[in-house]
Formats: sequence, C-alpha cells, structure tokens
Amino acid sequence: MNEFAVVQEVYQTIPQEILAPILGEALGLLPIDANHRAKEARGVVAEKLDTARAQWVASSLAAQGVETKVIPQEWVIRIGKPILVRTLHVADDALHLALGYTGPPQPIPWDQVWLLSAGEIVEVQEGRRTGGKSWKRRMSWLQATGIGGALYDTLLKEYEGLDRLKPLAGKQTAIEIADLFASSPGGDYLHVRLRSRDLYYDQILGAQASRNFAHDFRLVLARIGLRAARAVATPGYRAMSLAPGDPSFDPAEARFGIENEFSEFNRWQLQMLALSWWEPGAAGGEPISRPEHGASA
Repeated sequence: MNEFAVVQEVYQTIPQEILAPILGEALGLLPIDANHRAKEARGVVAEKLDTARAQWVASSLAAQGVETKVIPQEWVIRIGKPILVRTLHVADDALHLALGYTGPPQPIPWDQVWLLSAGEIVEVQEGRRTGGKSWKRRMSWLQATGIGGALYDTLLKEYEGLDRLKPLAGKQTAIEIADLFASSPGGDYLHVRLRSRDLYYDQILGAQASRNFAHDFRLVLARIGLRAARAVATPGYRAMSLAPGDPSFDPAEARFGIENEFSEFNRWQLQMLALSWWEPGAAGGEPISRPEHGASA
C-alpha cells in the first residue's frame, strides 16, 4: 500500500482544538493521544496515511485556513541529531569540518552544502518571589532569520498565568546559532550545528577575528554563504544572508523555542526546498537525490 504524509505550506502552530480532532479521526487515536500528537506537530503534520486519509486531513485543514500538501511518504526528510562543530575551514573547493569536538577535518564539496539557516537563542535566568519564597528558573527562546511567512510565537508560554508573581531581576544571554545541511550521493543528510560561543575563531578567521562573538559568527556564515551552492531558501521565499552590514538581513519578529524546535523548523525548510526540486515543473536547477536512504530522526 502506498503511504503519504501531509506537510504544512507555512511553518506554524496549528491550534490544538483544530488539529487534535482531525488527527484523532485520521489516525484512530484516543483524545489524550490526539492532543499530544497535535501539540507536537510541526511542519510534517501527519505521516504514513493512505491516499484517502491523507487527502481528508489536507482538506479538513484547508477548511480551517491551514494550507498543506500531500506528498509520498518516501519523500519525507529525516534528519539526525545535529553534530556540533568547533572549527572549520572555508576553502575554494570545499567546506572542511571537524565533526564533533575532536577529529580531523572532513571536506564537503560546496555543491553538497545546500541549506544554511541561522538565528539567535536568548537565555533568561529570572528569579521570582511568591508566598514568601524565592526561586530561579531558566528559559530560552530563539529568534530565526526571516525566511518566508508567519512563524509562530511561543515566547514564555510556560509563564502564562503567572502574572501574580512579582518578578525579580533577570539576566539575558544571547547566543547565535546556525544549522547547515549537506547531501551525499547515498542520499544521507549531514546536519551540522554551529554555535557562536563554541567556534575557534582564531583558527577559522585568523587575523580577522575580532573577539566579538556575534560579529565573528556572522563573518563565518557570510564566508560559507558566498560559496554554498544551495544556501538558498525555497523559491518564493527571501534568501538568507548574515553578512555584516548586509541590508537584506532582517530577522523575523517571530520567536520560537530552543534548539530542538530550531531543528524541526530547519527540517521543514529542508523539506520545502527539496520539494521545489523534486516536483514536476518546479523552478530550479538539476534535481537533488531523493531521501529514500535519509538519516533517521
């Protein structure tokens, strides 16, 4: 039996009261399980459905103003956990990455580096006082670069209903973050994560290192973006650039939560970019390999 998945046209939160009944009906879930699935659904709304159920989910969401598309299940992209990188070398022929915190650099040809996305994590450590007691709690959110459409805002959701608490002084720390992906002839996808405070800028930039994390991080991304053959957004969306002083750089107002959410957002971007190359009549150059053998999530 052929299986299909339902993918959002715009990455956004679908209200639970809308999505849960639809998923419950389509997947045969109990209400509690449907609510949990709806809460976690991002980008790829539902998977492994037969034709009729997939079309029904898509049409039901369309009736609620949520645009989706139905794609073959084997087209759904899987990405693994991001590999952290501390040092890299931007050469003319390839991007050389030392995967993990140790190990020799591995070259990745520029025509295989095909998505670059960046944002900023803001960590807040805030104390509050209630009932004569004081406590501290850390929270964070991420502001993404403005690529296409209405993202959603889950800023400080865990603090809803806590207005009665008296806030104490809070400390904010901003950490720039970026994801890039590389394809390979075997169809696997390498998921690399860069963090502004983890990179060895003296090794990467040499004399151009400024000791300013944000500036140096953007300079590294600009160097990568100038060479990466597929460092572009989905057709119809504005391409990204983090080059210092670049007037096209305009961070989105929307914020969304922490690093695992950033991975899901980028997985959706990767999915939409891939679909633009696979679908008949889509604009673009040579098709890239389909993810039949992609890395497991």
